[in-house]
Amino acid sequence: MISKYFLFLIFISSIVTAQKKEVQYWIDENGKSITLESFLSEWRYDKSDFARWDYRSIDSSRVARLTHQKFATYQIDYKLFLNYFQELSNKDYSENTTFLIEYHFLDDYCEGEPTNVWDYDKVARRSKNTDKQKSEINKIDQNIVYLIILEEGIKFKMKKNGKEYYFTDKNNFLRKSIFVNPSLCGSFLITKPDGKTLVRNGEFIATMMIEYLKPNYWNSIFK
Repeated sequence: MISKYFLFLIFISSIVTAQKKEVQYWIDENGKSITLESFLSEWRYDKSDFARWDYRSIDSSRVARLTHQKFATYQIDYKLFLNYFQELSNKDYSENTTFLIEYHFLDDYCEGEPTNVWDYDKVARRSKNTDKQKSEINKIDQNIVYLIILEEGIKFKMKKNGKEYYFTDKNNFLRKSIFVNPSLCGSFLITKPDGKTLVRNGEFIATMMIEYLKPNYWNSIFK
């Protein structure tokens, strides 16, 4: 069986190949223009410390820049976030719930020119993967709640029997408090009942985030 990590690397490789032809400027974390080769050596997922964000410059050229750390940790007010997620989803969660959040930003070039519209086909296509991940996460630990949240301004269309775990970030609460730096292909968050919170910026997979919850790994992060 092909591992999830191997499939993830194939996906990342396809993104890089497609972007090589379109991006005109490659900028490092200090704002310095560098070569494509140097950029990729700093950004590749298996060894980089930095997340990336792409945008249009004044001359309408696409710019890829290393903008912020790939990982961040926080000590949050858990009850405040618990109440927010309950209000957002219209569900009650116990105070022992661990939340795993997948977050997507406006104007993201992850899949090409951003449209900020997720139509039925896009949501259905993504749901084939996220449904499987959600099911696998529930099998691992039923106290983990997996939600996919989109920044305000992203419009998404779902069937009437659509996925109950896709939501819009109400008043951009998460965008303003946690996901302050947009990341290419989104970001992930894990927050536990004690308020300890881990953020991983950039393209990733929800089921791979579960690895960080293993006691040895988690305890090494929050010493």
